[in-house]
Amino acid sequence: MSKINIEEIVKSKLENYEMSYDNSWNEFEKKLNKSKVSYMNYYIAAAAILIIGLLSIPFLNNKQTIEKINQPVIVSQENNNLKSKKQVASVVSEKAVAENDKLTNKNLIEVENVNKKVQPSDNNKIKTKIESNNVIVSNDEENFKNEKVKETIADTETISINNISANFKANTLKGCEPLTVYFTPENTEKAEYLWKFSDGTVSNEKMPKHIFRKAGEFAVELIVKSLDKKYTVNSIKEKYIIVNPKPQVVFTMSNNDNIYYFDCSDNYNDVKWTVDSKIISTEIDPEYEFKTIGKSEITLVVENEFHCKANYSKDVNIEPVFQIANAFTPDDNGNNELFGPVFENLDNYKYFLYIYDAYGKLIFKSNYANQAWSGKLNNSNAIATDGTYIWKLVIKDNYGNKQAKKGQVALRK
Repeated sequence: MSKINIEEIVKSKLENYEMSYDNSWNEFEKKLNKSKVSYMNYYIAAAAILIIGLLSIPFLNNKQTIEKINQPVIVSQENNNLKSKKQVASVVSEKAVAENDKLTNKNLIEVENVNKKVQPSDNNKIKTKIESNNVIVSNDEENFKNEKVKETIADTETISINNISANFKANTLKGCEPLTVYFTPENTEKAEYLWKFSDGTVSNEKMPKHIFRKAGEFAVELIVKSLDKKYTVNSIKEKYIIVNPKPQVVFTMSNNDNIYYFDCSDNYNDVKWTVDSKIISTEIDPEYEFKTIGKSEITLVVENEFHCKANYSKDVNIEPVFQIANAFTPDDNGNNELFGPVFENLDNYKYFLYIYDAYGKLIFKSNYANQAWSGKLNNSNAIATDGTYIWKLVIKDNYGNKQAKKGQVALRK
């Protein structure tokens, strides 16, 4: 190899590394022994190539890492003395290592966070698959590989999933006890249903009818499970049904003959009294005169502040009000000549009178209502003898109600 060739090679290699070529090479050459063949030039060239190769290895290995570094490497130049390629490569290599460490730490932190979130179930039946930076975490990885990823339901409320909905509605949300409510789910898929009411009852019907028998605020929960058992969703509505209390009804009454006096509490918004389903008063403490005989039903209907109504009824047996003597003297002196009842209000009652002797023989019968006995036998002119007789009184009011009364009367002439 000629001198020119060696110089050109060395010059070319060094210029590539930003090292200038000057006349010092000529001075160096003059010192060489000209009379003998020397391999020094070959050694110099080989050494230069070796240096170049060694410096290139870290530079090439970190080429991709250098491209990721946002901040370029700045090499200062002072007094025309440049830093060597080895220094540049060293700076680049340190930043590349730092970047790689940063990325590695990030992946380790993410995997650690994933491990914290994954909690194996007590029975190891539920598998959880989490993919993060190509990392799979499983409590039973060997069995989990062949299993499809399943969506699991958390302990908190999950209203719908995969077209299975647990939302629902009721035909009424508020009312008076006892309150009947019809529930309808919004789910259109075929599924299994479980309704839970906070009054302690449950139902497996799709559209149940439920009666809340006591006052209060009630929660309703619907649990819907798909027929393939893969999905279960639930919906809880707290204080969903409000049942207001009905009023407590009680009243007292007293009477003077057929006039009755009623009394009830004044803690009601509305009061209504009825006798045999007919309204007689809307006052708190009314009085009422019965003009019918027999059994009657008195009902008090009240309403409280929640507009809830309640009623209470009592039965009374109305007796005819009349007076009747236990003796009379049909002697034509004008005093106490007739025997018969005296009613306080003859417009409301009619009566039929029957008289029997001591042997039970009928000796008088009134053919007309309100006809008294004059002491004569069978409406003849003959007067009955002195003695005690049995009477029977059949009373009839204007509404067709009847009552029978019996007693004794003494006849004295």
